[in-house]
Amino acid sequence: MWNRIKCFWGELGPGLIAGASDNDPAGISTYVVGGATTGYRYLWLSLISLPVMIAVQDMSARIGTARMTGLGRAIMDTFGRRWLSVALFALVIVNVTTLGADIAGVAAGFDLLTGVGIHWFVVPVALFVVAVQMFWSYRVLARYLRYLTLALVAYILAGLVSGPDWLQVLKGTLIPTLAWNRQGLEVMVGVIGTTLSPYMFFWQASEEVEELHARQEHRTRGGTGSMERERLFDTAVGMSYAMIIFYFIVLTSAATLHKEHITSVRTAADAARALRPIAGDNAFLLFSVGIIGSGLISIPVLAGSTAHPIAEWIGAPAGLDQSLRRAKCFYGVLTASVLVGMAIALLPINPIDALFYSQVLMGLLTPVLLILMTLIARNKSVMGEEYANGLFSNIFGWIAIGLLVFADVAMLWMLMR
Repeated sequence: MWNRIKCFWGELGPGLIAGASDNDPAGISTYVVGGATTGYRYLWLSLISLPVMIAVQDMSARIGTARMTGLGRAIMDTFGRRWLSVALFALVIVNVTTLGADIAGVAAGFDLLTGVGIHWFVVPVALFVVAVQMFWSYRVLARYLRYLTLALVAYILAGLVSGPDWLQVLKGTLIPTLAWNRQGLEVMVGVIGTTLSPYMFFWQASEEVEELHARQEHRTRGGTGSMERERLFDTAVGMSYAMIIFYFIVLTSAATLHKEHITSVRTAADAARALRPIAGDNAFLLFSVGIIGSGLISIPVLAGSTAHPIAEWIGAPAGLDQSLRRAKCFYGVLTASVLVGMAIALLPINPIDALFYSQVLMGLLTPVLLILMTLIARNKSVMGEEYANGLFSNIFGWIAIGLLVFADVAMLWMLMR
């Protein structure tokens, strides 16, 4: 049994980390607001989103594997530098803003546990993340991030101790319902935008390449078929884990905050504070630990997904398996993105407000990026027969594009009202 567990754990990598990073403090805030305002109504979104996320993330993973480059380089080689430039413009703005929100979220998590103050933790958190990415090898960093994903189990435990109405949970899970008002649409748009995040596309494509470099034995152990199964397994587990965590965050918020008519929460830290008098110290501590763990996973992913395509755009060496001396541009961009995020967290700017407006920009670009990615992944002359999209990926890839277009239209309608 122990050998089977070790084998299972050993096959997990970029897909698991990408899925866990999707539940960053900024994303958790979206889910908390959704559960607090609409209760159990949107639990069914987790079931609908799962196959879409698997299809999209598997496409990005296959592009990295087939091309042995990151997604940025694949877009530039296929469609030209101009398309990549447009994507990078929006990606950098959103990633850096999200970094600020996530650094502030981790600092708030430490403040919840210690009471020392948020600002005392912002700089140490940012410098720690920069140091581990610059001085640890990819293999060490991947191992650290993989184990850190276990911190998100805290949200499952928080949901179980929060005393939900299981009949309403079952109804919200199995019966799709929509709230055709501004509040209901905001929740749906936020969930769709959070679960289909472009930084995850760029991260998984580039880290699949680094994973292949770190696992040279796979090429002689099982051939392409074995690698294909491992990659798809890793992606499916990662996205399933992401949706389970989403499910229990919404469930916890619905069972506590919505039940008590507390809808004023804006951040995950607000939610943790509100949980203490309602659900007790256990739920409060579990939610606080989850905030810290999720942020320490997502911050390196956001920084890496910013630095990798920029280095590819310039034509410089990129990757966490590269030495600091050889990949100065990559590590320079990585460091700069974290430091700018740190400044956003320290300045008297509400990271949630900044995050909202940056997400509007990325919401308009993400469907375009996903169309480019789908066109690359279905092109057999680019991908080769074994890596090109199958029927599942094509169907759910275009469903993802449809969902994002719907979210954009709904978002613009809400902004114009």
